[in-house]
Amino acid sequence: MLVVTLERLPSVLSHDCHYSLNQAWLSEAGAAPIVSSPLIVDVNGDNIKDVAVTTFDGQVSVIDGSTGQCLSGWPITITGSNFHAAPLMYDIDKDGLMEMVVTTSDSKVVFIDMDGHLLYGRTLQVLYALQQNSPTQGDPLWSQRHPGRCPSGVSTDGVWVYVDPHVLSTPVITDFNNDGHENELVAAVNFYFGHERMSFTPPLTALSEEEAENYLGCGLVVFDLDSGKIIFHSILEVTKRSSPYPGYCLSSPTIVDNTSVVIGTSTGNLFLVSSRKSQPETLTSMDSLQGQVTVADVNDDGAVELVSIDDSGNVACTDLSGKMVWEGRVSGSAAAGIRVADINGDGPLEVVFATYDGYIWALSGDQGKVVPGWPVKMPDDLRAAVLITKLLPGESSGLDIVVPLLDGTLAIIRGTDRCTEIIRTGVDSLASAVTADLLPWKPGMELIVGGTDGTLLCLGYPGNTTKDGHVHEQLWLRAEFAIFFLSKVGVSLTKATRLLTQFSGSSYPLEFEIIDIQPNDLRWNNYKTKVLFGNRQVALNKSFDAPGVYMENLVLPSEPLRAVLTIRVTTPNNQCFEDSFHVSLNTHYLEDIHWYLLTPFLTVACLLLVLIGNAPGSDILPTITKKK
Repeated sequence: MLVVTLERLPSVLSHDCHYSLNQAWLSEAGAAPIVSSPLIVDVNGDNIKDVAVTTFDGQVSVIDGSTGQCLSGWPITITGSNFHAAPLMYDIDKDGLMEMVVTTSDSKVVFIDMDGHLLYGRTLQVLYALQQNSPTQGDPLWSQRHPGRCPSGVSTDGVWVYVDPHVLSTPVITDFNNDGHENELVAAVNFYFGHERMSFTPPLTALSEEEAENYLGCGLVVFDLDSGKIIFHSILEVTKRSSPYPGYCLSSPTIVDNTSVVIGTSTGNLFLVSSRKSQPETLTSMDSLQGQVTVADVNDDGAVELVSIDDSGNVACTDLSGKMVWEGRVSGSAAAGIRVADINGDGPLEVVFATYDGYIWALSGDQGKVVPGWPVKMPDDLRAAVLITKLLPGESSGLDIVVPLLDGTLAIIRGTDRCTEIIRTGVDSLASAVTADLLPWKPGMELIVGGTDGTLLCLGYPGNTTKDGHVHEQLWLRAEFAIFFLSKVGVSLTKATRLLTQFSGSSYPLEFEIIDIQPNDLRWNNYKTKVLFGNRQVALNKSFDAPGVYMENLVLPSEPLRAVLTIRVTTPNNQCFEDSFHVSLNTHYLEDIHWYLLTPFLTVACLLLVLIGNAPGSDILPTITKKK
């Protein structure tokens, strides 16, 4: 097994900030780069966090977070595909347990059960046809559910050009049509002919390589995961690939509310796409937008703002109508997006991001001015988004900023005083690190870093500890692939609830804490709280007017149930927070029924043994009499 030696680099940038991280485990998730952040989730229902990750060669792996060993049945390989997207979770068969959803770069949506088996017959495919040669309006969608081969290239009548779809970012699962069920998958799709397609013979595509380069577009496609149908689509850009500003969607959509998402394109347009409108709304135009747009209340005015950064280093904060709140300018460009958090513990939020030229920036959330003492220069270039977390919760009021570098090092910056520690891990990384409490018996949180060679590295603090209660690690916005720490609002299931993984009865005592540590005049007075078993079965739908610890008795279904229990809190500005774990409810009744069915047979068997055991042998065994 490969062993990574952690080394603190002796440079003017590297200080002893007491981040005594050691290698907890090292695993090989594949032989190709990990280009999207791992997903921390309990895949097999044992209430031990796992690490789910995809690699560029089409492999999907699930690693036990406590040991670093691959779970039984994993990894699996999607033959002929690769991945830009991270895994998601969804209960596709409505049994209360989550299946994994992975989206390939060639736009297949594949479902995998907890044991690593592909769910055949469930696979979805985005197949788009852009009409370039005809002025008439036609149906732009072609579904694999239709009979026949997927078209590609010029149609037989020479009117249509079918352009291949590609998904280059992680989709999101949300309630896009506002029907109360989060069963829509929103994917940013790019339409172009890949190099492998252009190498085909002309009869297949009827397009020369030069002509094929002319076709490029991007848009949003929304699937109803339950029916497998495309329920919404919107074209955002149509350009040439050779254009100075080609129309790609390179980032994931960001959820605004139950009916709309925002996304930026490489042409520089920032779009608001709503299920209530047939056409996308252009909010603002900038230089090329490659990173994900952040939605957060950055200036504490009670309304959410949109924060984005373009290739020229322009940082823009707008409201939902596109009106500019503030704008700033930094050196370099960022393709990985922005995080929002109170990194120094002074109350107001900061806008934090990394730029290609090796700087970590922090801007004030209310005015967009550079926070004194920032930026912090790194020793090498950066490509990954910053992770904002608290490696040792409760140690101080500030947060930690973690970012992997291209030279196999990991930088950790303390938000209060900018003390920077550079750790040599030997793992080159393109994706953002993630954090979770993977090893509950150890102090602090663990870091997971995915490498360009398929390596998955877990770093943690040495020693053992008895943690008092459940660590508040779930104060995240719900988009698992692009989480960022808000540290002020959230929801957490208490330790008492997490111990009730096996429960029998007619009602389940659920204890949870709604967290809001904003100043009193900024706290919300309405926290919409929903508790679900799986994706559909609602056990509680109630509003609370203040943060605090609450106890609710959930009425349980009559039949035995093994499911993921999820609590979800939504604030008035439509930001959503959640926590979850696996429970088994009234499942021991099945064992009791087995015994009830078996008891009569055991009783009769015992009686026969007693009666036969006391009888003479001649009465038990047959005898044969020979006649002479």
